[in-house]
Amino acid sequence: PLMACPDRDEDEDSSQHPGSFAGSVLDTLALHLPSDKLVPLLYKNYIIPLMASGQPLERKAGLTALAVVAEGTCEYMLEHMLQECLKLAGNGLSDGAPEVRNAALYALGQFAEHFQPDIVKYSNEILP
Repeated sequence: PLMACPDRDEDEDSSQHPGSFAGSVLDTLALHLPSDKLVPLLYKNYIIPLMASGQPLERKAGLTALAVVAEGTCEYMLEHMLQECLKLAGNGLSDGAPEVRNAALYALGQFAEHFQPDIVKYSNEILP
């Protein structure tokens, strides 16, 4: 998966990195496709398998994908899978790889922004 590419070099243009392209495509899909069609397919066939991977960059890609689609699919995700999203991000926070923990924090930030006001009910679970 493109989002599992190693991070760019300091002198490399971030807009030309394959992971940036993949994130932009996912964001566009989330904003323009029906959430009830996109999210279950993405979650089952992409995010869950990546989160079960032994490769840290693949786990990072799974969390990043979840974070990127949060804005465009927030209503669907709130209604159907908020707890699953929070659980994946919470598990990512305790991952042994720093890049996975960073992606988990990014996901939680996106959730905090786009899942208002519902996410407030989970504040004690997110930040015990």
